[in-house]
Amino acid sequence: MRIPETARRSSAPSIHYTVRSSIALRLLCWSCLLLTLLALRWPPDSLAFGQKPSAPTKKSGGSLRPKQTEEEKAARRAEKVKAVELGKTNTEKHAKNEEEFYTLTPVSIPQDITLEVGGMTWLPKGELGISTRRGEIYVVEDPAAVEPNSPKFHRVASGLHEVLGLANRDGWLYATQRGEVTRLKDENDDRRADIFEVVADNWEITGDYHEYAVGSNFDREGNLYVALCLTGSFGSSAKYRGWCLKITPDGKTIPICSGIRSPGGIGMNAKGDMFYTDNQGPWNGTCSLKYLKPGGFQGHPAGNVWYKDAPQMGPAPAPPKDGSRIATEAARIPELVP
Repeated sequence: MRIPETARRSSAPSIHYTVRSSIALRLLCWSCLLLTLLALRWPPDSLAFGQKPSAPTKKSGGSLRPKQTEEEKAARRAEKVKAVELGKTNTEKHAKNEEEFYTLTPVSIPQDITLEVGGMTWLPKGELGISTRRGEIYVVEDPAAVEPNSPKFHRVASGLHEVLGLANRDGWLYATQRGEVTRLKDENDDRRADIFEVVADNWEITGDYHEYAVGSNFDREGNLYVALCLTGSFGSSAKYRGWCLKITPDGKTIPICSGIRSPGGIGMNAKGDMFYTDNQGPWNGTCSLKYLKPGGFQGHPAGNVWYKDAPQMGPAPAPPKDGSRIATEAARIPELVP
C-alpha cells in the first residue's frame, strides 16, 4: 500500500513514540512473567517477609506440586470413577427419555463399510437409500432387521462427488453432488445403477474444500432445492456460491435467495416452506435454522456479486454493517431474513 508523503512526514514523531512505548511494554511483560514464575516456585504464604527462599530439597525434588499421599491418590481415583459412572448414568437416562417421544431403531452397519451419511430417502418396499460424503450410494434392504447378517447393504453407485442430498421419484434416485444434481437408475435389477443423467449444473466450483452443496427432497410441485456453501466461508469465487437454487422438474435452475454462509441441511415443513441450517461464522453470529424466503437475503454479503446473473431477484441488497445488530440491520435492509 502506498502512503502519501504528507502522511509519512506527519507520522514520524508518533513512530518514535510507538517504539519507545513498545520497549517499555515488553519490559513490563517480562517483569510480570518473572514475578509469576517466582510466585509459582515459592508461594507467598510459605515465606516470612524478608526471608530468603531456600533451594529445593532432595526430598521434594524441586517439584512445584505438593506430593500426594497414597490415601489422597486413592481418593482422587475414586472421584474419577464416580464421575465416569455418573456420565454413563446420565447418558442412559437421556436415551430413555428420548424413547418416550421417539422410536429409536439402531441400524446395523457392516464392518467393511464406512458410512459418512450425507442424505437419506425412503424407497418403495420399505428400503432405505443412503448417500455418503465419500461419494457412494447404498440401498439398504430391510433396514430395521435385527437378525444376524441383516440388514443388507447394496452399493448401487460410487465415485460420485460428495453426495449431500438424496431423493427419489418415479424409479430414479436424485443425488446432489458438489457440482450438479444427477439422477440414476438400476434398469436390470442387479443392485447397480446403469444410467446416470445430469439434471442441473448451473453453478460452479473451484476445488475449495468448503464449497458444499446440500440438496433437499422434492416439494409438492416436484422441485428440488440446493443450498450452496461459500468458497472458504468468506468469499464467493464461483457462480452462485452462497445462494439457494430451485431445480424444477424439467431441470431449470432458478436462484431464489442469497446470503447463505455454510449450510448443514435443508428440508421443508408440513406446509412446504423450505428451511435450512447455517453454521456460525462471518456475518452469522450463531448456528441457526432459517426460512429460505424467495427473494430473501440470509445475511452474508459475499455472494451478492451474482445478482447480475439473477435479474428476476432485483438489485443486490445493501450489505449489513459490521458490529451492528441483526434486528437493526433487518429494519434497515428489507430483504434480510433474521
